Amino acid sequence: MKIFLFLSFCVALALGCSNLPKLETCNNQDGSPDCSCETGMSCVLTKNFIYNGNTITVKQCMPESLDIEVETVDLDNQVADEPMRNKRWLFNRCTTEADCDNNYCCAFGRRCSMKLRQHFTCYLVHKHGCGCADGLACKVTSTITLPFGIKIPIRQCE
Repeated sequence: MKIFLFLSFCVALALGCSNLPKLETCNNQDGSPDCSCETGMSCVLTKNFIYNGNTITVKQCMPESLDIEVETVDLDNQVADEPMRNKRWLFNRCTTEADCDNNYCCAFGRRCSMKLRQHFTCYLVHKHGCGCADGLACKVTSTITLPFGIKIPIRQCE
């Protein structure tokens, strides 16, 4: 009987925690099981969300050979740095996207800026007007749950 219960428990764990595909969140901090990534993938830090003064880290299954740039999304202070961005003169001036080169957009209707690269978060496209780079689309790739039970979809350029 003990062997039957032990085997049933092992089967339940195996079915409930299969290998996670690319871009799926892993090492969840919300108490859910720590599932491993598919073969050739590893669980790496991809994003830091700042919400109500708390930093929430997001780890995702990514190809092992891929060099990941960790992105920080400050949900508390989305507007505070906007005036500083508008004063910068590092990029060419523009009024429409047609004034910019390929894979560049007219951010805030004022400066040519690179479009969002692969795996970058595309939440604020409606604010700055720059979408994903050519050939990429903004898609929900995963969902994280904050400690207070709020679910946030992870939207990335894919």
